[in-house]
Amino acid sequence: MFTKKRIKVILIITILILGYLNYNKFQTVKKYDEFTKNDFSFFGGGEIANLIISQKEIYRTILEEGYIKKGDAETLILFLNNNINFVPQYTRYANILRKHEIIEDDIVSNYNIIMIEDFFISVLDGRWRIPEEERDDILLVLDNDLRKKIEYLNELNDLWMNSLEKNIDWVEDGKFSREKFDKYFERNFKPIALQNYWSDFVIDIEKDTREFLSKYNVDDIKELLQ
Repeated sequence: MFTKKRIKVILIITILILGYLNYNKFQTVKKYDEFTKNDFSFFGGGEIANLIISQKEIYRTILEEGYIKKGDAETLILFLNNNINFVPQYTRYANILRKHEIIEDDIVSNYNIIMIEDFFISVLDGRWRIPEEERDDILLVLDNDLRKKIEYLNELNDLWMNSLEKNIDWVEDGKFSREKFDKYFERNFKPIALQNYWSDFVIDIEKDTREFLSKYNVDDIKELLQ
């Protein structure tokens, strides 16, 4: 039978344990909220959203005009390079916070972003930046093979675009709505890290990429760009 003294000790230990767990949870939320505020703030969807929207416009223009301009390739390289670190960070944080079933050491969306970046670096003959006066110069005219490659990239990006619009309230018809953005954050006061939209967004992008690769029975998009 428990004595009053023993019960008191158990209660004190329980309180200390709960306090420690709550403190750790608070620190975790604080850490991820600071991360999302600093690095995920642009469009409320971070650089990933910016990449997807920009790619949508550039790929459609290339397919309509029938050629790739040097400025198109450079812009895509810069956006893709910015996202190489963001994608695995967001996906792993989403996995931790939401406990999604994601393989943390094999984030295929990130690896394929690297492959797409390498493709455009190769068409620019290994360059990353070009002089401003050359941005409108035609780099490559699309033949059937190159057009098909751009169509693959456009198809994958359209999947990402659908996930972006599904999860981010202020992105609609491929565009950012400042009005919807402001209204959303007027209604939602809790830390960004505790909101579902951004974690669901990056998880869906990962699923999109895996489904795309499965459709064409390839391990990565590089096989479709060779």
